[in-house]
Amino acid sequence: MDERTDLSGHTSRQTGQPGSRRRGRQVALLLVIGAAIAAVGCGVVSCGEDEPTTDATPTVTVKVTPTVQPSPAAEGETPETPATLEAEDDYAGWLTYTNDVYGYEFRYPSGAEVAETPIGGFRLPAEEYEAGVTFEDAYDLHTGKVCVTVSYEFGYINISAPPNEGFRYVICGRTGRAYEGPDREDSLLIDGTTYTAGGFEEQGPGETLNYHNETLILTLDDGTRIEYGAGPSETATFEDYLLIRDDLLRIVQSYHKLP
Repeated sequence: MDERTDLSGHTSRQTGQPGSRRRGRQVALLLVIGAAIAAVGCGVVSCGEDEPTTDATPTVTVKVTPTVQPSPAAEGETPETPATLEAEDDYAGWLTYTNDVYGYEFRYPSGAEVAETPIGGFRLPAEEYEAGVTFEDAYDLHTGKVCVTVSYEFGYINISAPPNEGFRYVICGRTGRAYEGPDREDSLLIDGTTYTAGGFEEQGPGETLNYHNETLILTLDDGTRIEYGAGPSETATFEDYLLIRDDLLRIVQSYHKLP
């Protein structure tokens, strides 16, 4: 066995056997490959001296979500607004009444009845008669559509056109009350405008609608008078009327002035 001294002054022994030389070359080769891998790894991930080492190197997957910036609108252009779903028809399945003389319409359920004033319910003011206006001429001019009545189960609605102010041609609503009761008030949205309907609840010596009922009235900006409330009945009660009151208000609020 030979002894050799390297440049550092340390003495090493050489066996001179071929197997030992091959193992030496393999170890050296493995050291070179390991150093190369370590150099490449440190080029990608920082190799801090204080970071602990593990037997297995973890694989880190980074998921990047692209951010799309909206393109600015050109000067003078209005940015597009997302489309909105149209509101469902609150009156689906209801019918439409159109008054082509006084220019309005409203919706009503199929169970309601709409009636225009028959000629027998029309009257001629004395001053017009004295001025030579005939009954037929007045009716032809104003027609039965000057007063329209909606009857719906235990409730009613009367719509009186502006020429019938003060019930000039047709008695189109209640003219008095038999019993006292508290005042009543409703806030209604009609054709985009909020109106206040005022009236009273009549409380007599019984619960049928002949004794216990209500009447409310509102006047639109153009002079149209709308009255609604509980109709007379010897069997139905005020509680029965309250069951359909919301639908009655919906009919009133569906009133729409035609262009």
